Amino acid sequence: MPTVPTNGAPEARTHFMEAKQGFANDKDVSYTTFTTIAEQNHGDPIVPHALLYAGMAAVKEKKYQEASKSLRQLTSMKTDRALLIRGHLYLGIAMNYQGESELARFHLKEGKDGISSEEEKGEWLAAMAISHGVNEFKHWDRFYQAGSPSERKFIADSLRTHCQTLSVSQLESWRSNSEGIANAIATEQLSKRDPNNTSLRSAVESLQGKFQVYASQEKTGPVKVAAVVPTSGRTVGFGRKAIQGMMLASDSQPGLVFSVQGAGDVASFKGADVVVGPLATSTLNSWSGSVKAVLSLVPRPERAIAENRFHMIHSAEQRTRILAKHAVSRGIKNFAVFYPDDGYGRAMARVFDKEVSDLGGVVISTVKYPSKTTSFTNPIKSLKGPFNAVFVPDRADRLKLIAPALAAGNLRVRAVEDTQKVRFGRKIVLLSTAEFLDSSFVSSSGRYTAGAILAPGFYPDVAQPAIGAFVAAFRAKFARSPAPIEAYAYDAAMVASKSKGSTDLLKSNSWSGVTGDVSFDSRGLRQDQGWLYTVRKVENGDLGIRVLNNK
Repeated sequence: MPTVPTNGAPEARTHFMEAKQGFANDKDVSYTTFTTIAEQNHGDPIVPHALLYAGMAAVKEKKYQEASKSLRQLTSMKTDRALLIRGHLYLGIAMNYQGESELARFHLKEGKDGISSEEEKGEWLAAMAISHGVNEFKHWDRFYQAGSPSERKFIADSLRTHCQTLSVSQLESWRSNSEGIANAIATEQLSKRDPNNTSLRSAVESLQGKFQVYASQEKTGPVKVAAVVPTSGRTVGFGRKAIQGMMLASDSQPGLVFSVQGAGDVASFKGADVVVGPLATSTLNSWSGSVKAVLSLVPRPERAIAENRFHMIHSAEQRTRILAKHAVSRGIKNFAVFYPDDGYGRAMARVFDKEVSDLGGVVISTVKYPSKTTSFTNPIKSLKGPFNAVFVPDRADRLKLIAPALAAGNLRVRAVEDTQKVRFGRKIVLLSTAEFLDSSFVSSSGRYTAGAILAPGFYPDVAQPAIGAFVAAFRAKFARSPAPIEAYAYDAAMVASKSKGSTDLLKSNSWSGVTGDVSFDSRGLRQDQGWLYTVRKVENGDLGIRVLNNK
């Protein structure tokens, strides 16, 4: 454990030791107590210790963003190695809760030697398993071995849910390449696919004796889903699209039974296991609470939080934060924000600025433009400073006009990894929420946006396996390509079917979907990062839009 220094200001050390003792004794000592100590004693050797305990306290209070901020500050310092290792440990735990899997894994590995209790070991094992995903069997097996009965049930249910999406050959691969609980669940699922296989049945009976809490607690009978979407009025088109997404999900889920009703009468769905919808926050907030579980399709979910609500859509705010995190993780520190002067643009500009600042970056230049403008040459001239990336929170059809104007202003959009010098102007990375992105974007502005990083929530990238299968099935059924609302509705129906209406499962599990690996945080918001997309050359040499990590 890190040794508390004695060469600083006595009053700072005394204040810290009192707070540390209170924290150790489970007294009401919050992370703000420790951040105040750090802020009031700038330059004192007690500061790194205060930052560590601020992060630990924030994790305990489930304030993971605040924890990350304090712990990132600590791990960037030159200080005692034991202190840094503890900082990495808790930073990995915090980032795992935030869905930052890749960064979480890095910090968890750096912090392994800092584990000092069985409770911390359990947290570390859980974070390692979840951040690596269900295909990394060894982490789940270790987590299971050390877990409590409730944790073991969570592990078994998580692995079982994933295995239900696999083919027989994939399950056989799982079984042959894994040990422990992962092997047991794969064996169970293979036996269900082939109930007459006596060898598998015998293996299941043997494994159930070894793994006491892995027996299935699945709900029997059909899963009743009520689709509450607009059936009239100006948003009826969105309602119809959502229904089509759910209809496609029901084709592949024979146990899924869903009915469609207008958004006004929720009382008629008391018999439903899950409600999917509505599309409006006002409707969601007017419900009486008689519904057991709700998978909401509200586009701004952060305004509609409740115990039984699980919000399927990555909001624009969430996608903006994801873009900022990705850019900073790739080494970009200096940004410009070019945004429309309307409610959406101003809100996203604020979110991006705060996220960048929290991550240690800086927004050097901020320029707004009239929300209905079609000429961007003059506003772009106002972008000043040594920024490396420009964030544009706007619709894709307006981004088509902005991209060539950036080029005309000698700002050349390139991929982050592109190290070649540009002949004229300077290289920048373009980031955008690119709302309503479709295939026409590349044909009209692809040459100006190659390397851009886009976060529309969903785009029908047929080269990505899960998305490709969904798009092919959707086109075959409805003779058109799906947009984000259909994809989120499809995932909502799939999750409704697999969770069986269990709020416990909805709070603890993760499901592979076409909008990402669906999982929810403690407020019911999507905590997975979803997909980021980029414009790049595709198989035939033309430009196309692809999932960012899809090679």
